[in-house]
Amino acid sequence: MKISSITSIIFILSLTILGYGIPDSDGTKFITSFLYKDATNSSNFSLYLYFITSVQNPGPVTVRYLSLVDMTMKITSVTPEYGKVTRLQFNYNDVISEGHLSSGTPLNVTDPRIFIDSITPVKVIGHLFNRINNQGDMYIVPPLTFAGTTYLVKLPKTSLGKLQLLHIMALENQNVNVEMIASTQGSNLTSIQNFTINGTAGSPQKIVSSILSGSKKSYYFKASGPIIITAAVNGADLNGYLVNSNATVKPAIDYTAFVPQPIGVWDMKTMLTPKDKRVTVAENTVALDVSPSDVMGYNKLPILTFNNLNTTNGVSAVIPIQQVSEYAIDHSQITEFATQSSHAVAVWTRIGSPSANSNATLNGMYIHYIPESTQFYSGETQFITLFAGDYYEVYVENYTVGASLTLNGQNVLINDQTSRNLGFFNKTYTVVKITVPIAGLNVFNCSLNYIGYVISKTNGYTNTAYGYLTGFNKSKLQTYWASNETTTTTTTTTITTTTTPASSGITTTEGNKIYTTTKSASKMNLNLITISLLLISKIFLF
Repeated sequence: MKISSITSIIFILSLTILGYGIPDSDGTKFITSFLYKDATNSSNFSLYLYFITSVQNPGPVTVRYLSLVDMTMKITSVTPEYGKVTRLQFNYNDVISEGHLSSGTPLNVTDPRIFIDSITPVKVIGHLFNRINNQGDMYIVPPLTFAGTTYLVKLPKTSLGKLQLLHIMALENQNVNVEMIASTQGSNLTSIQNFTINGTAGSPQKIVSSILSGSKKSYYFKASGPIIITAAVNGADLNGYLVNSNATVKPAIDYTAFVPQPIGVWDMKTMLTPKDKRVTVAENTVALDVSPSDVMGYNKLPILTFNNLNTTNGVSAVIPIQQVSEYAIDHSQITEFATQSSHAVAVWTRIGSPSANSNATLNGMYIHYIPESTQFYSGETQFITLFAGDYYEVYVENYTVGASLTLNGQNVLINDQTSRNLGFFNKTYTVVKITVPIAGLNVFNCSLNYIGYVISKTNGYTNTAYGYLTGFNKSKLQTYWASNETTTTTTTTTITTTTTPASSGITTTEGNKIYTTTKSASKMNLNLITISLLLISKIFLF
């Protein structure tokens, strides 16, 4: 009998009993980075990674990164606790490289990757902010199982002298060849770059720093293997999306960052089942960036767009590939928006702001991925709010009276004053904007499929905001041959990484913990418990 086998079974039982509804965005292997440039005073910045476990008996989390101060690999171990948040702080000069040109082309950057390995599933959230002016953002870090080979990214318009920033990073010990195409909507100017990234820990990765790039520039990446991208703007223009040119405005900028999600490819022969469907409300939305999948032998992808003025039939749109199509929200008319793609995924990114208004300076800015409907999940979500009074925006699919929705153990009221219904795709998406009464760790639970976003409350003094997606599943979209709808084929991508701990120059630091008293209930998966018990009996018998 092996002790390691017993440990694995104890973990399975713990995961089963307390981890009902754990989304796929909780994982065990991650790569991320912090992204900024031209800091006036780096000591004013705080950089954190938060670790939240969904299992009762979590294992340790090991974090490795190359220190830019002494060029040695550092290793840090923390052990999360259920019902608490483990916070790990980083020094700006230790993980963020300055001095590279802002040419808009991919350049070498000293390895910015932060490698995260956990024994048990954890949620990882990144957080960078300036303590003096409060400019900053938070973003969920998906595990390596979400890494892809093809990305199409667009970032918000920058203020004068500020930058659009991208890290392009290889998985550890996996070298990749990458093609990058930068293009601007409405312009024939296109830049094509080809480069190779070495996956060995400590090897240079790539950074793109672009100045005066506007809000219409797209970055397309196609790699020979999985890559990870971190994207940020160190000074998003909060007047960059005004509809009324005569609106009263004030100069204002904010920092925003997120982890883009990969696109797919349509071979002109297959269809999706179900269709790619995404929805949002306009209240906290500035614009929606739609990134179409590649199309073999053609340069456009057909989709349907819907809004509150047309909820049933939709409007046909044929959007160009390798360019992001922006749908700016006119808040005087649009209250809700949706798209449907029948052929391949059309990835959404929301550029958001609390109580967004297209006729005034924005109340800060955030940016995050919006999942399609098969990426919704049920059960528990743990998330962090920075201030009491921040919001949790939840989209519940096909809500029924009597369904259980709770926040920190308290029932969430669903009525005409607290929620609204979006009637797209012959389904109902009930959107609930919940005011979260406490700062720190919170627990939301829902028996139906849902997706949720943390959105900061309005800060009228500094025009700063943060917002992030709190969890999502792997897509369950499948494809079938359009000429024979009885045949369905599913494409599965498996990503394997090899992690080699540093053997020299190692230091260890203990993380800080944020303690709260939130509790939640979870459900059992009896089938998995049965399997676990069978494994136990097998170990003892053999």
